[in-house]
Amino acid sequence: MRKVNGERHRQYVKPLGTLLLVNLTLSKRGDYVIRAALALARAYPSGGYRKIREVVAEMDVPSTFASQILADLGVRRLRVLGTPRKLVGLAGFGLEVTGYEDAAQGS
Repeated sequence: MRKVNGERHRQYVKPLGTLLLVNLTLSKRGDYVIRAALALARAYPSGGYRKIREVVAEMDVPSTFASQILADLGVRRLRVLGTPRKLVGLAGFGLEVTGYEDAAQGS
């Protein structure tokens, strides 16, 4: 086992047969990003749209984190399902709305 910053990191990596058991600690935001990525990955094979509102509800993530999660996942440009409207605050997370899709496509 490689030592990183001395002995104190030994507690986070433990041999388990032929595997290594690694104890990772995520921040709340990191946990929310992983949950959202899993929900989006499940929808990917069908090629369908996912509403971020549905993703955060499905993964039990506070909706106030939705824009931050999209930015953390690397989204920079997005198309919005529904009626065109001003979406305040997205630019603060580096998100740009490039257009709108018919809401019936996202159902």
